Amino acid sequence: MRILLKIDFLLFFILLSGTSIAQSSIRDSSINMSILGFNYSFTIPAEDLSERFGPFSQIGASYSFKFSNQFILGTSFHFMYGTSVKEQNIFSHISTSEGYLIDNQGLLTPISQELRGFNFDFRISYLIPVFGPNPNSGIFFGVGTGFLQHKIFHSYLFGPLPQIEGDYSKGYDRLTNGSSIIQQIGYYRFNNKNLGSFHVLISVHEGFTKNRRDLNFDTMIQDSRKRMDVFYGITLGLDLPFYTRSPGKFYIN
Repeated sequence: MRILLKIDFLLFFILLSGTSIAQSSIRDSSINMSILGFNYSFTIPAEDLSERFGPFSQIGASYSFKFSNQFILGTSFHFMYGTSVKEQNIFSHISTSEGYLIDNQGLLTPISQELRGFNFDFRISYLIPVFGPNPNSGIFFGVGTGFLQHKIFHSYLFGPLPQIEGDYSKGYDRLTNGSSIIQQIGYYRFNNKNLGSFHVLISVHEGFTKNRRDLNFDTMIQDSRKRMDVFYGITLGLDLPFYTRSPGKFYIN
């Protein structure tokens, strides 16, 4: 009988006070989450890279895992492309005075040069939860390491041009690659309802690269010097966060 009275008293107290039971959620707590990002970057080259290319763009994807202690581990892969190439005299020894190449039918063919390349990295960041709708949003700082590759891509509407096709193209593309390091500062914003999440960041990449071709056909020598390929990027990314949803708050009235 006393046990029943105690149970009745406990139920009465719960009903009277409207006790709430809450679990942590993205809205009120720092949580573990996976983040899939789709990114675009406007990029400005510096050092040796600026001697070959002008400003270019990057598109790519990233994956990060944010821990509840605000550390973030991530990786990303980006394609590099652009139309501003400064090395314009690569074909001077096999072209006309106007810069045309002659195809196998004797026709003059204009050549356009573009940047093609990619980079990927692994990084660690730390987030400071400020200026956001929840403790998972804020300013972050990161460092990382990766791999960088770029080359000059040649395109033309007519042809064929056997003098720059196949293995001959390797003597003119300036294929360059090597390891890199990266520094970042940015801002993550995660919406409480999982839609409209994004990040913006400013990054600096330093690539320790060299030309990987045995011979440049226009100079007839191998370019064996060590390069410092630097570029600065401003990135906007749309994010899809994945995390276990908390049921929020349960009320017993």
